[in-house]
Amino acid sequence: MQLISGHVATFSYAWVRLTWPAGSATSAHGRRPDDMVPTGHRSETEDRDVGDAYTRVVTWSAPLLALLGTIVGASVTLLADRIRWRRDRGQRRVEALRNTYGTYLAALHATSEELRSVSLGEHAPQTSRSSAARAAFRVAQLNACREQLVLLAPREPTVRVGDETFTTLRELRDAIGQGSDVDSPDYRQILKRYQGALYELRNVMRADLGSPPLDEVTF
Repeated sequence: MQLISGHVATFSYAWVRLTWPAGSATSAHGRRPDDMVPTGHRSETEDRDVGDAYTRVVTWSAPLLALLGTIVGASVTLLADRIRWRRDRGQRRVEALRNTYGTYLAALHATSEELRSVSLGEHAPQTSRSSAARAAFRVAQLNACREQLVLLAPREPTVRVGDETFTTLRELRDAIGQGSDVDSPDYRQILKRYQGALYELRNVMRADLGSPPLDEVTF
């Protein structure tokens, strides 16, 4: 408060000088504004004139400074709230992406395992191999997970590789439904393409989430 008062006093004195009556080089008492410094040599009337002017300036300048302080404080608060809102929105988006990507990868893995079981003959005897393969493809709701990926992925490469992984796994489903098993050349060829697409998909997803790429791994 002392610092503010000091600024008010300085500003007030400067204002008295700036607002001295236009056209008057001196005051009514023959004094210039530059002479309006308490020296002990003024008349009582001169001191009173200076004091009245100073009091008027201080009277309105203090509320003005308080108003300016309020405006500055409110502006800083609004700016901080805006920055916090943008940061929170970014964090929520990243979390939504992480959940979507994790769900899609989990659905791919579950579907591939179900298809492998069918290729090994692990399905109900009364169910045809083709029907069992199609049922296995629907177990993990892979189509719904794929739509979420298309909707939320921020970059075209993620959507493209995600779709490539999906269609390759669907090819594997059709091959199994037609009689291929884990030892069949076409099964192995499609599985290899699926694993390559899955590896690329993991890395484009990690790039979207700000993580470094992985070495090639298979599950």
